[in-house]
Amino acid sequence: MNKTQPSFRFTVLVSLFCVILVISNIASTKMTQFAGLTLDAGTILFPLSYIFGDIFAEVYGWKTAKKIILLGFAAIILNALILAIVQYLPVASFWQHQVSYEAIL
Repeated sequence: MNKTQPSFRFTVLVSLFCVILVISNIASTKMTQFAGLTLDAGTILFPLSYIFGDIFAEVYGWKTAKKIILLGFAAIILNALILAIVQYLPVASFWQHQVSYEAIL
């Protein structure tokens, strides 16, 4: 069985797509005002994921694009699970920011 390795460019694009999805979800906790509009900061970043989706569909095909989009969704789920576990870890006695941390999450 001879499988070809994905190109470096493909790997970078998939990685950037997943990172943008995860960061946009975290950034959504920040409210901002931009050009007279009040919105969460993730709204500024999230549309980039659609551009990546279009690139994947056009260059690599719908079947590959669907797999990549599902991979991005899995990254979001994994991020949420890990942050939830971290939130409930015992707090160090000297750390006074647990309430702020929970508010952000």
